[in-house]
Amino acid sequence: MELIFNRQRFRITISVLKYDAIKLPLGKLSDTTITGGFQQLKDLAALIDDPAVASSKWNMGFAEATEHLSNTYYSFIPHMFGRKQPPIIRNDILLKKGIELLQSLSDMRVAAELMKIGRKTRDSIHPLDRQFQGLGLEEMTRLDDKSSEFGHIMRYLSNSGGAAHKMTYNIKDIFRIERLGERKRFDNSEFSKIPSNRRLLWHGSRSTNFAGILSQGLRIGPPEAPVSGYMFGKGFYLADCSSKSAGYCYSMNTGGEALLVLCEAALGAMQTLIEADYNAGIKAKKNGMHSTWGQGKIGPRRWVDAGIVHPSLKGVEMC
Repeated sequence: MELIFNRQRFRITISVLKYDAIKLPLGKLSDTTITGGFQQLKDLAALIDDPAVASSKWNMGFAEATEHLSNTYYSFIPHMFGRKQPPIIRNDILLKKGIELLQSLSDMRVAAELMKIGRKTRDSIHPLDRQFQGLGLEEMTRLDDKSSEFGHIMRYLSNSGGAAHKMTYNIKDIFRIERLGERKRFDNSEFSKIPSNRRLLWHGSRSTNFAGILSQGLRIGPPEAPVSGYMFGKGFYLADCSSKSAGYCYSMNTGGEALLVLCEAALGAMQTLIEADYNAGIKAKKNGMHSTWGQGKIGPRRWVDAGIVHPSLKGVEMC
């Protein structure tokens, strides 16, 4: 809890992402404002994808239109650039940075709300207990580091690391987590009826995003978010390579500490791609597929039944 709700980590993340929390504090940041920011990025993505849109939709030249929409975006989402001019968003790199910022702000808003201590509970409930209750978890069990469950996950973490990422791990704790009502929601969804293809896969994110992830789950970008800012379009991004996911934790900004999730993922029928395609989701749905496997040059040699980790995972694969 102290890692998820660490105020110093929030200040560091906000600084790294160049967000101006003095002009617009997290506690005053609304869904409407974030949605407005996403919409500006979506309009910018359309311009970058097809510069002719500048004339047909905005009655401007490309440079003028991107500058206008960039300034509108910065008016929604204040940034700190010091004495430097705010960069005009004219490429996918800056577009992706904008999307990452808005996604992080969405999650950090949840943590900021949970960190507020109400007058009625200030003396009766410890702040960390109150924050934990706010996450709404059904289970959060710390594993015994001498248990077979701990050992299997530790080996999976180490063995699934990519040599190219040059990453080493020092595991502090492993927790078994179940979100309240998660299994029931899945069992009642249309996806429970598709052929089973479940795997244990990794997901990495900044520690400041975890209050949002644990309380609300992994979320797909909103309709206003541009698809071109994602390698395979909007969706949940998981990996069978632990170090690939760990890279998205940005632990270099937090003294080397990070949080990594090992998710039970229902993949259904997978389309395989070897190159980025931000329309992958649309194509998968059109072809009766349920997920996209972005296949790298190196992958798992074999998959085994994850029932060896915990009985509830029988039938789920891990490598």
